[in-house]
Amino acid sequence: MKGKIIPDFARFQPLAIPVYNRFDHTSLQEVKLQYTYEGKTYTLALPDIAPHEKGYIQLPGLAWQQGSN
Repeated sequence: MKGKIIPDFARFQPLAIPVYNRFDHTSLQEVKLQYTYEGKTYTLALPDIAPHEKGYIQLPGLAWQQGSN
């Protein structure tokens, strides 16, 4: 999966990523998110975003750097 560019970010600050829940019957709270940054995999519980609603996923602050990781 090709990543998206996040134009504004700061090291050690959380990243707020807009999402749209396209599921018909599932809250995003029921889904597990795993992401990999700099070779380390993280697991995150998702917020309660109802089906067909928009919201934000917040990734905890890491030593974010520009580039493709």
